[in-house]
Amino acid sequence: MAACKITILVDNQPSPCNALLKHEHGLAMLVEVGEWRALYDMGASDAFIHNADALACNLQRIDAAILSHGHADHTGGLHPFLTHTTSTHVWLSSHIEGLACYSSRHGSLNDISTNNALFKHYPERFHWVDDSCWITPSVALIKASTTAYPLPQGNRFLTATKADKSGYDDFNHELSLAITTPQGLVVIAACSHKGALNIIQDCIAFTGEHRVKAFVGGLHLVDMPSVEEETRQFSAFLTRFYPQTALFTGHCTCETAKKILCETHSQAKIFHTGMEILL
Repeated sequence: MAACKITILVDNQPSPCNALLKHEHGLAMLVEVGEWRALYDMGASDAFIHNADALACNLQRIDAAILSHGHADHTGGLHPFLTHTTSTHVWLSSHIEGLACYSSRHGSLNDISTNNALFKHYPERFHWVDDSCWITPSVALIKASTTAYPLPQGNRFLTATKADKSGYDDFNHELSLAITTPQGLVVIAACSHKGALNIIQDCIAFTGEHRVKAFVGGLHLVDMPSVEEETRQFSAFLTRFYPQTALFTGHCTCETAKKILCETHSQAKIFHTGMEILL
């Protein structure tokens, strides 16, 4: 088991110390576990490639790429990635293929789907995953199924269509990372549509490691009237069951939620574009 380093290649928040880095409503991370390196998500555009170059992160030398779920703010950079690299496999849920995703949060129905045409144009580049699995001896992809804790209330604005079946998105296409380190699990979940606490439980169940060193990712606590109560409930559960767990969040965690988390959870930190997290 090796230590873990996470570099936020792109996030909603700009870098406070590097004006050369681009930011956008999206998320991309470079995850390094010992000598193994992977790209987890690709943001909404090719901004992550620009930032990787600026940060001297060579994407040509990564061992894998992973898509957390089928939303365009995490997969919009897929085509640039496929043309920028030549052979790196992209791991993703088999539930993404043929899936159309929509958001009605801002009134009108917006298509936020992954570009499905890329799956036909680059079939040899994709590694489809049906369920939780190990991809290295210390890194697992987790398909969450636990429903012990509430799902994010912002999910109510998100729907999906596949094979003529439409309805609220069940997020069976969401994959998180569980990384075993000498100090316990590092859980990485881009948007936590399945609920961060549910994801943590499934990471523990799959790996057998009960110590949770850190959780890194968005919490899908979106700017809506109920977010203060929702955030305080989440923070109370996290503090009660995982008091020693470091929390690093950003992207789809709204400013109100970030403020409350930093006030109520002693180990909460907010990440931004260009930030390095050493665990």
